[in-house]
Amino acid sequence: MTRSEILFEQFCSANNICCERVEETISKTPDYLIKKNGLEVIVEVKQVDPNSQEKGLIKTFEKNGFMTRSSTPGERVRKKIKDSGPQISEFAKGKCPSLLVLYNNLPPYFSDPLCSYNIRVGMYGLETINFDVPSDPSIPCQILDCGFGPKYRMTKTSHTSISALGVLKNTPGEKLKLYLFHNSYASIPLPLGSFTSENCLEFILDTKQGREFQEWVSGALS
Repeated sequence: MTRSEILFEQFCSANNICCERVEETISKTPDYLIKKNGLEVIVEVKQVDPNSQEKGLIKTFEKNGFMTRSSTPGERVRKKIKDSGPQISEFAKGKCPSLLVLYNNLPPYFSDPLCSYNIRVGMYGLETINFDVPSDPSIPCQILDCGFGPKYRMTKTSHTSISALGVLKNTPGEKLKLYLFHNSYASIPLPLGSFTSENCLEFILDTKQGREFQEWVSGALS
């Protein structure tokens, strides 16, 4: 078992969520079927481990005490969505909600690839500003709109079987927490409050307002 799977099972146990391992077959299968209050949810659990480049950076940091690193926002999130698509779609599409649960297994001195911003642009695309550039250089540019641009994964026709992305947090001295980011395009949405707990926080994408970027807002039931 991976560290992420061990922690996910611990989270389910601590929050009274029935967690059953899905039996592996010759075809791709998700990891778990979880149940609570009569709701069944398919779950795929994946962790972000150091890739070959990051392993080299770890050696550099251990040797010199510093390193330099650049990455595209949401890159690791997009890859995990793509990798998990077949397992989740096969079992959940048209049947029940599903979760892709991610865990950051990188050293703490790396920037968090699973922060809420990376989750947002990994799901919906990089933030993009569209300008109106007048032919007359003396006239200032005008912002036409702000929104999501390229490198998206979630659309009305893509990865709709994933109801939400979950981020498992294991902060020293605190209880395990699961942050749920709901997919606006899910064919079968995960009902808000399905796993209501002080250890489970839910977020939805706010409604587009004028020329502003959309942000995550609390999805807690009022």
